[in-house]
Amino acid sequence: HHLHMSRKPEGVLTVGLIGHPNVGKSSLVNALKGKKVCSTSISPGHTKHFQTIHLSPTIRLCDSPGLVFPAIGMPRELQILCGLYPIAQVREPYSSIAYAAEKVRLEAIYALTPPVEEEDEEERGAQTLSNKDIDILRAQYPWSAWDIAVAYATKRNFMTKKCRPDTYRAGNMILRDILAGAVPYFFTPPPLGGKKEEEV
Repeated sequence: HHLHMSRKPEGVLTVGLIGHPNVGKSSLVNALKGKKVCSTSISPGHTKHFQTIHLSPTIRLCDSPGLVFPAIGMPRELQILCGLYPIAQVREPYSSIAYAAEKVRLEAIYALTPPVEEEDEEERGAQTLSNKDIDILRAQYPWSAWDIAVAYATKRNFMTKKCRPDTYRAGNMILRDILAGAVPYFFTPPPLGGKKEEEV
């Protein structure tokens, strides 16, 4: 984020914090003040108005709502994963899950069991798989974002009124985990040459 500073004739330095939603502007104000003076949340857009906090008799901080700038060349899925949109407003979470799953093995992090077709389930009968068999099956299965959402919903027992896996709720929970840091998704710093940063 950026800092904007101005000094008025009375000798009070005003430091304004502006930037994307959910990057820690309010948390920075709280850290500088040494106590919680600004409300914070993992959901972007939590700060709704400007807040002025006096750090000392000559310095005041101005916290502001996040600003969403058009991101040229940045996929919408990545903007969602970076917290530029409130998860509650994401109508279709599967594209962002697919984007994240290209870099992170979500099925392994959540220890998901691949969805089983009814025919395969009947053929297997009451046979119970060992943890090692499930690990092998998980590694060999061609996971899609939909499969991840189905497996997550099944594991957490998220069901719709028609007793089907609630993939939308599951998808939203996965996105919230990524934003909260429960799923390791981050970027390495760009090299000194200024090349494009690498996702990890």
